[in-house]
Amino acid sequence: MRLLFHACCGPCFVRVGPVLRDEGHDVTAFFYNPNVQPYKEFEARRGALREVCEVEGLDVIEYPHYDPEAWLRTALDAESRCEACYRDRLVRAARRAKAAPERGAHDGDEHGSDHDGHDSDGPKDSGEGHGHDGDEDHGDV
Repeated sequence: MRLLFHACCGPCFVRVGPVLRDEGHDVTAFFYNPNVQPYKEFEARRGALREVCEVEGLDVIEYPHYDPEAWLRTALDAESRCEACYRDRLVRAARRAKAAPERGAHDGDEHGSDHDGHDSDGPKDSGEGHGHDGDEDHGDV
C-alpha cells in the first residue's frame, strides 16, 4: 500500500517509516509544520527528517512555504489550538495525497522532493492564507 505519512521531524519518523516500509508499504514522508517556531527549530526538524529519509532510502515531500504568522492567526482564532494544529497539518497531507497520486507529482501548491532534491528556501509568505487552502470546511477531505 502506498502511504503518505505526515512527519513533524526525523526522530518521530524513524520509528515508523522504516517499519512500514519493511512491512511492504511504499512510504513517503510529508513535511508541513508551520506551527514549529522559531525558524531555526523548523530547519532543524526538516533537516533531521531529510537525514532519516536519506539514510533509510525513503522519499520525502516538503511543503515549500513557511508562514508562521498565518499559522498564529489560525491558532489565535481557534477554540482549541491543538485541534486546529492537527486539523491543518492532516488536512494538508490528505489533500496532497489526493491531488498527486504519482510520486513526485505536484498540484501547484506544493512540490515533490526526494531525499536528493530539497526545497531549502527560508521563511516566505505564500500569499494564500497559509493553513486553510481556501476551504474552511475541513470535514470532507
